[in-house]
Amino acid sequence: MFFFNKFKIKLNNISFKSNKKNLFLVIRKSPAEYDFIAYILNELKDQFNIFTIFNNKISYSLLKTNKFLFNNWKNTSFGYVISDGYRFLPLRIIIKLLKRFTPNDFGDAQIYLNKNYYNLKDLKREIYIKIKCQNPSFSDDDVLFCSFQNKSGWLETFKRNKNKIIYFPEKSNLEVVKSKNYKTKLSKKKILSLFPNKDSYQKYKNQIEFNQYVYCAFPKFSKEWTKLFIKKSKKKIKYRATVFYKTLETDYAYDKKKYLNQLQAIIFLLKKYKFSINFNLHPLAKKGFETYFNNNEFRNFKISKNNITQDIYDSDLLLFKYATNSILDCIAYNKYPIELWSLKNKKYFTPSIYSKKKLTLKCNNAEQLENYIKDFFKKKKYPKIDMQRKKYFFDNNKTKSVIKKIKKFILS
Repeated sequence: MFFFNKFKIKLNNISFKSNKKNLFLVIRKSPAEYDFIAYILNELKDQFNIFTIFNNKISYSLLKTNKFLFNNWKNTSFGYVISDGYRFLPLRIIIKLLKRFTPNDFGDAQIYLNKNYYNLKDLKREIYIKIKCQNPSFSDDDVLFCSFQNKSGWLETFKRNKNKIIYFPEKSNLEVVKSKNYKTKLSKKKILSLFPNKDSYQKYKNQIEFNQYVYCAFPKFSKEWTKLFIKKSKKKIKYRATVFYKTLETDYAYDKKKYLNQLQAIIFLLKKYKFSINFNLHPLAKKGFETYFNNNEFRNFKISKNNITQDIYDSDLLLFKYATNSILDCIAYNKYPIELWSLKNKKYFTPSIYSKKKLTLKCNNAEQLENYIKDFFKKKKYPKIDMQRKKYFFDNNKTKSVIKKIKKFILS
């Protein structure tokens, strides 16, 4: 094996125990994946060795931007590897050329590449060398955690090796389910799927392969977990408004003029009613949010470095970009969110699941937003969300029982 084809293993500051079973976590895209599964992994870390595979440098960098999640991950995963674009580069170039000029003659080369690029024994060998393990174990007793949407070659490797696999959602959100009645086909392979609720089950039951499943709700909202990262401020800012927002996504699906008009309307109204304005930007937001404003406008607000939950906890008024998953966090903590009007062109418009389920105050324009702000000062009570909360969130005891089932699956 050429040196540049080896896995570049990096270690965190927690110990590896050779007598423990290994759990592998693949992060495909964003911090939302770790955010969903973090509480469960924290409950497993004392009993198992956890190793993380990042699909690319971006997925690692994005996790790093969330201070709490990143520090927690470093104390949960003993080591990690970031998929390297230079591994087997000559072979990958050859396959790319074969696909272009001889599309029927690259199959064997692709199989060879996948077998070597996603080689679990090679990965474990490099891990054991790095940690100076005296009694390495190369059994097929390892377990892979990966999201529903993950199409990584590691998933195929674990399936081929008959390892156990645990699926979980890529993010904490509510699913839009089409009214089709599919028959569920359970796999014979050792695959456990974690579905937050029945809607999630209905959507993915025919898109992924699994043998067992449990309804796990949203572990990230467990009180045992949230108490670790919500800090009570000594001096609470009066009339604080947080806007959960994103940079302009695409020019063809989103109307740039509407986007800038909405931004100006939000800032104008919040400033008019003397709110302290705080923007919590989506982790996948592109750079350049500041460029939408001149220097004077930029002084009217600040860009938050807090996690979503902290800003929800600290704020009096909460405004959310249309259909963003952060709305779910707000509902979980018993605060009623205002969902801003959509910026999509009519051609690409789809109704928000949150407004459909009546989990938000639907806001269609700036005039309606101002009316909601006036209602806030009148201390008008917004609709109660208790019944919806009971429907979608489990209590601590339920979350712990789910973790017990996961441990039983891993050890069986």
